[in-house]
Amino acid sequence: MENPIPASDFPSQPEPKKNRTGLIIGIVVAVLCCCCLVVGGLGYWLWINGDQLLQQLGMAASLL
Repeated sequence: MENPIPASDFPSQPEPKKNRTGLIIGIVVAVLCCCCLVVGGLGYWLWINGDQLLQQLGMAASLL
């Protein structure tokens, strides 16, 4: 006669770890894109308004 062994008597298998490399890479790329947009916007603003900013700071005459 066979005696069925309850499932709780079997050693449990460890769950495989989820691969989150793609998620981490996506987050890093998104942060870098945001940083590039901020730096580009700031550079554009300085390019357009840099002369006025230097005049307000009194530095325009020293650069000529």
